[in-house]
Amino acid sequence: MAALRGLSDGRVDVLFDNLGSSLEPIRNGQVKALAVASEKPEPSMPGVPTIAQTLPGFVTSSWVAVVAPPKTPPALAKWLSGEFASALQ
Repeated sequence: MAALRGLSDGRVDVLFDNLGSSLEPIRNGQVKALAVASEKPEPSMPGVPTIAQTLPGFVTSSWVAVVAPPKTPPALAKWLSGEFASALQ
């Protein structure tokens, strides 16, 4: 991600990012986690506060989608959807 690279090399001052993208650079020391926007502290990041600890009521979450090409056969899309649902359970 270009913004994450910009943060690590000093061209970007601050970034709100998805933890899935930024966890490895945080763990590697390439960037520093200042806070998380979830309601509760993130277990994988002990010691990193929530934004709500400083700004009460601030909570956000991200929405993630699994997508396929527009001409994906409906039967395959339905099967994939079922497989993802099973995996998430």
